[in-house]
Amino acid sequence: MDLVDRIFTRIGASDDLSRGQSTFMVEMTETANILNNATDRSLVVSMRLDAARARSTA
Repeated sequence: MDLVDRIFTRIGASDDLSRGQSTFMVEMTETANILNNATDRSLVVSMRLDAARARSTA
């Protein structure tokens, strides 16, 4: 039996100008995708949300 059945990563994000999405919206879309597809046996590795904004305002 495998320890995990799926692996999801969300490491960083930036604006998606071609789609008119802010960094925050890109992060929320990626997070929603993970939450909609993860199972109770999934491994999720993610930087904290809004990390890109925190770096740019530091």
